[in-house]
Amino acid sequence: MTARFVGETMDGIARLLTGPDTQRVVIDRTGVTGRFDGALSFTPAPLPGFPPLPGSDSGTSIFTAVQEQFGLRLQADRAPVSVLTIESVRKPIE
Repeated sequence: MTARFVGETMDGIARLLTGPDTQRVVIDRTGVTGRFDGALSFTPAPLPGFPPLPGSDSGTSIFTAVQEQFGLRLQADRAPVSVLTIESVRKPIE
């Protein structure tokens, strides 16, 4: 898989990296400013309950891809993040 971006900030790239492949919220702590164009090639992680994609056992993880292709490292840490909690849902009344 190749994730492409054009005119993206580091904060935006961090949001793009947040998802099932990292299984975490990614926060930009690089201090790098500006806008960037690029592409990140990696093998997606299998979704829970689904079999791995063909060839995914020999591919590059998103963690390795970020380090090798961008020269950045994804590091696990604890930080406050915003969370949206939906307590109930109802159908609209006509």
